[in-house]
Amino acid sequence: MNTSKVEFRDNKNLKDFQSTTTSLFSAPDADKRNFNVNDVLGDWERDDRGNVIVNQDKFGGETDKQGRPTNIRGYLVNPKGDVVEGITGKRSIAFSVEDLDERGELPAPFCVEKYNFNPHDLQGDLDFDFDDETGQPIPRLLQTKQGFFVDKKGRLINKHGWLINANSHIVDKNGRIRFDRR
Repeated sequence: MNTSKVEFRDNKNLKDFQSTTTSLFSAPDADKRNFNVNDVLGDWERDDRGNVIVNQDKFGGETDKQGRPTNIRGYLVNPKGDVVEGITGKRSIAFSVEDLDERGELPAPFCVEKYNFNPHDLQGDLDFDFDDETGQPIPRLLQTKQGFFVDKKGRLINKHGWLINANSHIVDKNGRIRFDRR
């Protein structure tokens, strides 16, 4: 694996690169396939199979690890019970409470196809070399003095070239969590 050292004088440089992305939320549309469950799911622990573990708070309600209200299925909700997005902080309504089933689950087809995404939106901006024998691409990984891998735009990546956040969750180019770290 070919790694190059990239030096940053301070963390401000890395923050400047990361601040160029914006988190925008648009209402889920089955035809556009623009829905990802992580946009409306609270911050929860997961069991060994990847299922969300929803715990009740001391008042008998459900709140995620960040103290945001959720329903019994772990989806972020407003006081009315509508499922709201957790990206921008504006809490735009993603699904009306009337659209949910009696267990608080999302309507079809969103409850079935929860993870629509484009894998190219999860990859860092990298250059590649090619293996002389197999012809397979080998990413040129850039590394900071602190040992973190970054892409050409200074965004954090893992050793496989996937964009990550500070908690090592795989994120898209807008910084939205797409896969939780296990």
